[in-house]
Amino acid sequence: MEWIECATQEELRQVVKAGNGAIVRNGYFVMGGSASVRASGSASVRAFDSASVRAFDSASVEAFGSASVRAFGSASVEAFGSASVRASGSASVEAFGSASVEAFGSASVEASGSASVRASGSASVRAFDSASVRAFDSASVHLFARALARIMSHDVTVHAQDWATVILHAAADVALTASVIVIDRVIRSAEDWASAYGAKRREDGCLVLRKWVYADGKSGYGTLYVAGQSVSAEDWDDDPDRECGGGLHACASLLDATKYKPAGEALAVELWVDPMDCRVPLPTDEMPEKIRFRTAYVARVWNPAEDKGE
Repeated sequence: MEWIECATQEELRQVVKAGNGAIVRNGYFVMGGSASVRASGSASVRAFDSASVRAFDSASVEAFGSASVRAFGSASVEAFGSASVRASGSASVEAFGSASVEAFGSASVEASGSASVRASGSASVRAFDSASVRAFDSASVHLFARALARIMSHDVTVHAQDWATVILHAAADVALTASVIVIDRVIRSAEDWASAYGAKRREDGCLVLRKWVYADGKSGYGTLYVAGQSVSAEDWDDDPDRECGGGLHACASLLDATKYKPAGEALAVELWVDPMDCRVPLPTDEMPEKIRFRTAYVARVWNPAEDKGE
């Protein structure tokens, strides 16, 4: 596909019809179907259907249907229907209906209806109605009416009023009125993680964890699990910000561990782990259903396919 500069609506239509991408810098343009446009300068674009737009400089975009937009610089976007937007730089977005927005850098977003927003960096969001927000890094969020925000970093700033709901996945300062609903789901310890994911606890306080290994009892990294013996990670790293590697890993149940199950025949392992030997999971972890630890006692190794009672 070639990118061809267009000065008029007719030129854009011909370029798109030929299967090419259009570049517009000034003027007003309407596009639909699966057209692709790069808008910059003072161009103004209305996008429908599954059209895709990349907006730069001070370009403005109105997106409808399932159109997708990536906004950079100081571009401005209005998103409706199920349109999706990724905004960075100092781009500004207004999202309505069930539009979805990802905001980075210092982008600003106003969301209403059932729009969803994922904000990180120093992005700012104002959410109304039943809009939902996931806030990371040092993003700032203002919630009104019945909007909902999930707070994923302790650096997030939250101001909430009316009947908004704030779900804390990380301890953060929240300025709110009496009617705001605050749900604390912060995992502050391995025990909190165990409660959240349903891991069993022994009388001695150890967590009962599960994992899958190959038929020879070894994990994908070569660690051998033998019932009745302890196993330790030679590469143990106590860095709390490190999610993967530098330790052993397991889940609260075999079901949670299924996504890490080896192909072909596999054995299940039950481990008893001291919570003090665990790295406390963070709300920003990409695999929150598993926990990293230094050492464990191998209580059992078995083949669930042959154990109908498991």
